[in-house]
Amino acid sequence: MVANPSKTGRHFGTVNVLVSILLLLSLALSGCAGKTKTKEEIQHAYAAGVQAGKLEAQQQAQSGVPEVKFLGHVGNPVVLWTDGLTLAKALVEAEYLEQNTPTAITIYRNGQGMRIDPQSLFSGQDYPLFPGDTIVIQN
Repeated sequence: MVANPSKTGRHFGTVNVLVSILLLLSLALSGCAGKTKTKEEIQHAYAAGVQAGKLEAQQQAQSGVPEVKFLGHVGNPVVLWTDGLTLAKALVEAEYLEQNTPTAITIYRNGQGMRIDPQSLFSGQDYPLFPGDTIVIQN
């Protein structure tokens, strides 16, 4: 299946915003000492998120291959999408690197987030993934 360029562009705009928001939140919650340093770090994090999103958009536009992206501590942040791909299968392919269970997993699709209880995966519940999904893993 070939991605619709207009939808792909909107999706990566959403991913840019999502990445930037996540970076901003992590900085805000980290308890930075000085206001000037905090502002500089926030601006740097935002710029890095925007740049990463642009690079991802260019790579997917060039490859035309549907994929699922991971934000979190994984060995393979990009997993090729195949028919029938589920969250559990994708986590195995992404090679989750932590020893402990994630505290939260969120699937972002078309700008909407769906929070997943990691314990539900252990009890056998699984979630289908679609091309362009972004999975955020929090430890």
